[in-house]
Amino acid sequence: MKHEDALPIEEWVRAARVHAAECVGWFAPALYAAPLHLSDALPAPAAIDRYGRVYFNPQWVARLYEACGHDRHALVRQLAQVWYHEVAHWLREHEARANALHADARLWNLAADMEINDYLPDEMAYPSLGGEPLAVLPRRYNLPDGEIAEWYYQRLVERAQQVQLATGTIVGVAPHAQQANLPHRDALAVRGQACDCLESAPFAGRVPPVRGSAQRTAVRRRLRADCEWNASGWR
Repeated sequence: MKHEDALPIEEWVRAARVHAAECVGWFAPALYAAPLHLSDALPAPAAIDRYGRVYFNPQWVARLYEACGHDRHALVRQLAQVWYHEVAHWLREHEARANALHADARLWNLAADMEINDYLPDEMAYPSLGGEPLAVLPRRYNLPDGEIAEWYYQRLVERAQQVQLATGTIVGVAPHAQQANLPHRDALAVRGQACDCLESAPFAGRVPPVRGSAQRTAVRRRLRADCEWNASGWR
């Protein structure tokens, strides 16, 4: 059965973006700035490229729909988490942070996923094809929630080094997934809009509750870091 015969894929993926924006309002500027593309050739369920385009594999969406028992509400909740996850990689500048560390790409990807996935917004659900959720979670590596990617990365490196010393196995470096890299001015503008939403009253209590306000402060600092509002006159 072809996916287009079973489910209006694009319609439900777009509906999931709206749902994600409603669940995590301060992500809305970045979510709506990301063009959507469907590709059967995508070797993953979803991805975001260096131009800020978000891709979904429609065959995977159809499989997810089947696993949900054709429950479209459940499907939208799970696809919304995928939207949140992909855009979060860009909003948190994971590619630039990896480059700053000269990080092993495979281990960094795991660490960055942990930083995102240790918080699940209300009314979203981790994708699942009937078994364990399709999400890299800190607890699966016996690590605590609430840390940043750099901390998770260091723990993973230490474990990899222990394995290498014990077995003589060399830790390989996998190709690093491209994160969104919008044109510089547009990227700063989207981050600034997201930060304005983050700081506004309706969203002040709707960010990941990590170490009290620590993560909100960290995200605000990172979003503001490159935005010279007074000098640029964008505001």
